[in-house]
Amino acid sequence: MLEDGLKAHDLEAIAVVARRYFHTEAGHDATYRLAADHADHDRPLLAAVGFERLLSAPGVPQRFEPFLSVRCAASWLRAGFPEKAKAVLTELRRRSGKTSLLVAGREVSLAEEP
Repeated sequence: MLEDGLKAHDLEAIAVVARRYFHTEAGHDATYRLAADHADHDRPLLAAVGFERLLSAPGVPQRFEPFLSVRCAASWLRAGFPEKAKAVLTELRRRSGKTSLLVAGREVSLAEEP
């Protein structure tokens, strides 16, 4: 079902998988793809909510990290919620134990204060 939706770029089919099967690997993939589509098409609040849903699901974040947290934080920031963006990056730092990430070939700090 998810593969068919992805091949046809059928967002409704992807959304159905995300809703009905969220607690499966396919549901996680569908939720991530749907949130990414929202982010890519200037719907940052919808993107942030989708990414946040994945971050709060047990065991899911490790599979998509650190990109999930970075995209979630960027979406919150674009939606006008800088405090939520900061909280997501602070939690990434706490979970990963890292103080920086490699982004486009350079180290970027995950410092609590920018």
